[in-house]
Amino acid sequence: NHVLKEQLEDINKSFSVNIIEKPQAIQGDMLSSIQIGLKVVKKTCKAVLIALGDQPQIQNKTIEKLVQEITFHESCIVIPSFNLRRGHPWLIPSDLFEELLKLDSSSTARDFLNHFQSSIRYVDIDNDSILKDIDTPGEYQQAIDAFESEFNPDAQE
Repeated sequence: NHVLKEQLEDINKSFSVNIIEKPQAIQGDMLSSIQIGLKVVKKTCKAVLIALGDQPQIQNKTIEKLVQEITFHESCIVIPSFNLRRGHPWLIPSDLFEELLKLDSSSTARDFLNHFQSSIRYVDIDNDSILKDIDTPGEYQQAIDAFESEFNPDAQE
């Protein structure tokens, strides 16, 4: 946790990053984490991007497509899709912030999406990076190897 905080602070030197720590006393799943962050930024954002920490392979072009879609459909939840499978990250418009904040601890982020199904716009993405996550040390090493081969071809032996 200390190492992660130092890395985030380093990132903050180049980019405007708000570091929000989830209090130990607050238990819960992804929804409680989203709500904590949303409370901090809700008055200053037109939309929030809900990205998972275990998906570092999400591509810039994916985020650009999501932002472009919400520019034309400001009241819609924008979600990437690959081969008709919903993935991450999600882009949530500001007019739904309060709905997300008022969900109780028995609810989930999926419940939120199900309730607002008619407000979702799916954006087709041409790769499966939106579906993949990293859950094991082996998957982590595969991600590192893929990154190195893509961005540093000389690193291969």
